[in-house]
Amino acid sequence: RAAEIAEDTVENVDDKAVKKEEAGNIRSFIAIALGQFVSMFGSSLSGFALGIYILRLKGSIVDFSMVLLFNRLPQILIMPVVGWIVDKYNRRKLMIISDIFVAMRIIILLFLITNNSLELWHVFATTTIGSIARAFRNNAYVAAVAQIVPKRYLANANGFVQLTNNTGGILAPLCAGFFLTFMTIHTIMIIDLFTFIAAFIPLLLIKFPEKMIRRIEESIGKAIAGGYKFIVKRKSMIIMVVYFFIANIFLGIGTTLMTPLV
Repeated sequence: RAAEIAEDTVENVDDKAVKKEEAGNIRSFIAIALGQFVSMFGSSLSGFALGIYILRLKGSIVDFSMVLLFNRLPQILIMPVVGWIVDKYNRRKLMIISDIFVAMRIIILLFLITNNSLELWHVFATTTIGSIARAFRNNAYVAAVAQIVPKRYLANANGFVQLTNNTGGILAPLCAGFFLTFMTIHTIMIIDLFTFIAAFIPLLLIKFPEKMIRRIEESIGKAIAGGYKFIVKRKSMIIMVVYFFIANIFLGIGTTLMTPLV
């Protein structure tokens, strides 16, 4: 009987320790998720405002469209490489480095706009840097959710990430349009810079748990070839890829022209 009581006591202690660890991980996730939400909101805010600024400054829909192109195309081209790097290296460090590059982009643009020396090629170059940095940050962030959050809460955590990301995407253009009625582009850039701090501080203070993480050993070529073969062998995957490729082309035409039209 004494042995049974001792065993139950050990199980209760272990259970409390596990729950305490899980609670700590959930708090860490919430802090990181809220910081990322604020940062992504700031990036969307300044990105939308910058597009409007270029449209007003140049009056060219082609130039406006090119800004959007440089915002998306680098992410698409580098995505297979990003996935391999995120699986192989420390995701927290990747997020920190990515956020630094995003902040550097804002500082450069702010300096150029303040000195009235902003050229289109500056916008294209800095937008490309920001696009690549966000590709690393966003993928490392999504992959890190499973690393931080206990498995039984993973669906809730992923839902929260999707909610905050989509909410930011909806609110940012609305707020940017409102802010531009009484703020300059400089002020919006400064706001974006402060939102970066909200994401950077939690990443500096919170370490990601390393358990249940297996670093890939295969080369980048094999990893990309494996992903390609996985898709090619499945007819339904090919149909889905082609469908979304065609649908997004027409969707992109509509969404790009909507802002200049309004």
